[in-house]
Amino acid sequence: MSPHRIKRVTIQSVADHAGVSIATVSNVLNGSGRVGPDSRRRVLEAVETLAYRRNSLASSLRSRRSRLIGLVIPDIINSFFAAIAYDFEEFASDTGYDFAVVTSRESVERERQRVQALLSRQIDGLIVIPASDTSLLTTALNEVLLPPLVVLDRGLDLAGVDTIGTDGEGGGYAATQHLLRLNHERIAVMVPTLDLGTMRDRVAGHTRALEEARISISPRILVGGPSADGLRRAIDQELQRPDRPTALFAASSVAALCAIKAIHALDLKMPRDISLIGFDDADWMVALRPSITTISQPTAEMVKLGWNLLMQHMLSGRNAKADHTTTRLPCALQVRESTGPPAHTVKHSKRRPRSHG
Repeated sequence: MSPHRIKRVTIQSVADHAGVSIATVSNVLNGSGRVGPDSRRRVLEAVETLAYRRNSLASSLRSRRSRLIGLVIPDIINSFFAAIAYDFEEFASDTGYDFAVVTSRESVERERQRVQALLSRQIDGLIVIPASDTSLLTTALNEVLLPPLVVLDRGLDLAGVDTIGTDGEGGGYAATQHLLRLNHERIAVMVPTLDLGTMRDRVAGHTRALEEARISISPRILVGGPSADGLRRAIDQELQRPDRPTALFAASSVAALCAIKAIHALDLKMPRDISLIGFDDADWMVALRPSITTISQPTAEMVKLGWNLLMQHMLSGRNAKADHTTTRLPCALQVRESTGPPAHTVKHSKRRPRSHG
């Protein structure tokens, strides 16, 4: 008996099953044109029911588009960057794009290599969280055939490209205000580096809050370097000082992890012996006991705005060096269990009286 021929599922099959036109199916799969939510739902259901798989190679040859978006991030292990990659991949999947994620590992040279590798694949769009605030000036921004580009988190002052980040200074200010309201004055701030504008902004917000509160003690800024080991050593040394801080502000998620390890190693209790507030939010911060007070960044909003900007540029064919926008989204204080009043009042630390003149 001759084998049965498997009937090939075509775009016409999807249109017939969904009760829409071929043009509507194409608009849904290509992320172009306006499609009502009901029609979109029926098309996606038909695609899943019929197990439709379009010929991406043929489609890209006809349209001269690869339908591939590239994302460059510093580190896939960091929960902040991982969340951004996850959300972008969801947008790509929902609109029929393939998605390629590469990491710079905080290296400017590796970033240049990975950007060039993506460009060699004829990507339709590029999203970058740079290794440094200026690295793209010598990598992607100098490419002649650069696709539409959106920059996130770092390099927010770059000219000629859309940049989206958060108000780090406002976040650092809110974190410090929270600790001051709890009567902490001896506060240490931990950062991996001051070479990044994001970290300088968070420290600037901390310093502004201290100045407004007229705290007489100089700010304690710990710079541990890019490695977790360096951060851990800096925190260990600070916590073993005779006048150790009563509160720690960890200005990155990695710094918060290192702080927790150091606190546990010294058998200190949060918030009784020391309060801890982080920057960035992650599931593990809620799962721990005590749960970690932190400054959360609106990653979902950043991704949505970044994706929409990229799609606009791709549809309009606008060059990355045309008019551009810079957006800084507000952060939010998430008060949990790791912060509380200091166990005792530090007598030698006094606030200067406010002048009323």
